[in-house]
Amino acid sequence: TGPITVITPVGQATSASQFMRQIGGAVGAAVAGAIFTAALSAAFVANMPASGALPKGAVPSGQSHLSSKGLSEMRAEIESGFDQKAASIEKLFALRGSEAQSPEARASLASLVNDLSLPAEYRFRLAAGTPAMQIDSGFLSLGDAIEKAVDSGDARAVAALLASPQAVSSFSAEQKAQVVGLVHTPPAVRAQALAGMRVGLSHAADAAVPAANAASLTPIRESLAKAKKEVADQVVGGTRASFSDAIHHVWIASIVIMILMFLFTLLVPNLILRSKDEDAIQKT
Repeated sequence: TGPITVITPVGQATSASQFMRQIGGAVGAAVAGAIFTAALSAAFVANMPASGALPKGAVPSGQSHLSSKGLSEMRAEIESGFDQKAASIEKLFALRGSEAQSPEARASLASLVNDLSLPAEYRFRLAAGTPAMQIDSGFLSLGDAIEKAVDSGDARAVAALLASPQAVSSFSAEQKAQVVGLVHTPPAVRAQALAGMRVGLSHAADAAVPAANAASLTPIRESLAKAKKEVADQVVGGTRASFSDAIHHVWIASIVIMILMFLFTLLVPNLILRSKDEDAIQKT
C-alpha cells in the first residue's frame, strides 16, 4: 500500500500556499529579530569595556545610540570624552584659595576621586585634595601654628615649627631668628610682623604649586592618553564583534529552522491539483 492521494482544487492549494507564506514571513521576521536583539545584547555585555572605563557621558548605552552613529563617530566621541576629562582635571588643579574651597571644586574633586577610569594610585593621592589644595592648606596650617606659638610666648615651640620641611624651604636662617624673636616684641609690632610672615608663606606656596602640579599631572595625562586609545579600540572592536556574533546566531538559527522545515515537508503527502472545471467534470 502507498500513501493516500487526495485530489485538491488548484484554487484551494494556491490560497493555502499564499497564506502560509505570509504567516511564515511575518513570524520568521519576528523570530529573527528577537534572536538578533538577544544575541546583540549578550554580545555587547561580553565585548564592551566595563562602564567604569568610560568617561562620564562618553558613550551612552543602548542600541538606539549605536545604530545612529558610525564607528568613526563613536571613536571621536570617546576620545572627546577623555579630552574633556583631562581639561577638567587641569582646571581643577589650577584652583587656588577660596575657589579651591568652593562647593563646586569640592564636588569636582569628589567626582575625580570616585572615577574608576583613573588608576587607584592617583585617586588615593587626590583624596586629600589637589597638590595646590594640599600645599595651600599646609602653609596655612603652618602660619596658624607659628602665630599661635608666638602669641603664647613659647619660643621653643616656634623654633620646632620653623624646623619643619615647609618652613625650611620658606625661611632663611635670619628670618627664622626674627620670627623666634617676635615672642619678646610688643603686640602691635608682633601683629605687623606676623602679617608679613603670612605674605611670605603665601609666596612660598605660589612657588611650590607649579612643580607639584606638573609632577602629578604628567602621569595622569599619560594614563588618560593610554586609556583613551585602549577604550576607543575596545569599543569599536567590540561593536564590530557584537554585530558579527549576533548575525552569526541568526544564521545558525535560520539554518536549523530550514532543516526542520525540510524534514517536515517530507511528511506532507503529494497531492494531485486540478482546476475548477476539472473538479466539476469529476463530480458529474
